[in-house]
Amino acid sequence: MKYAYLLPLALLASGCVQTYRLGAGLHTHDLFYQAKPLTPLDSTIASATYVGGQVVAGSGYGGGLKAQQDEHFLGLLQVSRAHSWRNGAVSYGAFGYTGYYRVGQYTFSEYDTGGMKLPSIYQGSYSFTGWGLRGSAYFNTQLDPKFAWRFLGVEWAYSTEYGNLTDLRQRIPQKQIRNGSYVTDKWLIVSDQSMVTLAIATEAEISSDRAKDKSFVMKYAVGRSLSGYLGEGWFNTANFTAAYQYHRHTFHLHIGNINRKGAYQFGYQFRLEQKRKPPRP
Repeated sequence: MKYAYLLPLALLASGCVQTYRLGAGLHTHDLFYQAKPLTPLDSTIASATYVGGQVVAGSGYGGGLKAQQDEHFLGLLQVSRAHSWRNGAVSYGAFGYTGYYRVGQYTFSEYDTGGMKLPSIYQGSYSFTGWGLRGSAYFNTQLDPKFAWRFLGVEWAYSTEYGNLTDLRQRIPQKQIRNGSYVTDKWLIVSDQSMVTLAIATEAEISSDRAKDKSFVMKYAVGRSLSGYLGEGWFNTANFTAAYQYHRHTFHLHIGNINRKGAYQFGYQFRLEQKRKPPRP
C-alpha cells in the first residue's frame, strides 16, 4: 500500500481529540456538607438548625495542555435543618451563591489555515449567581458509643443559575473543531439553567466528648448531575469531606472532583439551636 506508513500517524491524530466542557458554575460542587446533630445513644431524636457558608476555589474542566488556564471561584451561604436518631439521619435546606468562571486563552478556540491554534473569542471571566435546595437521607448504625456509621445515604441538590456564565452557555455552540482533515477538538456545552444532582454517600462519625458536642466526621459521595450532564463525554462527580464539630461550631474541608473541575471548599456552620425529643409512639 503506497502510503501505508502514514496510517499510524492518521490513527494517532484522530485519537488525540481534546474535549472542552462548560457547565453550570456550581456543577461538581453542589453536594456541599450539611452538619447534623450527634447520633443519640438512646431512642430520642436530635434536631438542629444551622446557618453558614463556604468558599470554593478550583480549576476548570480541563481538556488540552493549555486549558489549565481555566478557573472558578464562588461563595455560598446556606441554612439547613437536620435530624439524627439511632437508625438514621436526614437534612434539608436552602442556599444562595455567587462566583465566576474564567475561560482561558485557548479554551474553545479554533485553528487558522496554517494549523495554528487561535486565541479563543470566548476567553474572559463570566460571573454567575443562583439559589437552590439541598438535602440528604441516611441509614445509620451505632457500632460503638463513640462511633456511628451512616453507612448508606442519598444526597441531592437542585440549583438555578443566572448571569453572564448562563448567557455564555446558551450562546456558545456545541460542535467539533477540525485542524485540516482531522477532528481535533470537541466542545461539550450544557445550556440548562437549572441542575439536579443525585449521589450515594457514606459518613463516619467519631465523637470524642458528647458533653461538648465534639466530633469528627468523614464523608465520601459519588453521584451525577442529570439532564444535559448525562450525555456522552460527561462524567460522575466524587467528593470527600472532613468536618470537625465543637459545641455549636462546625468546620469542614471538602475536596471535590480533582481531575475535572476540581476544587477545595472551606466551610463553617453555626448551630442556632438543638432539641431532643422521644420518637412518636
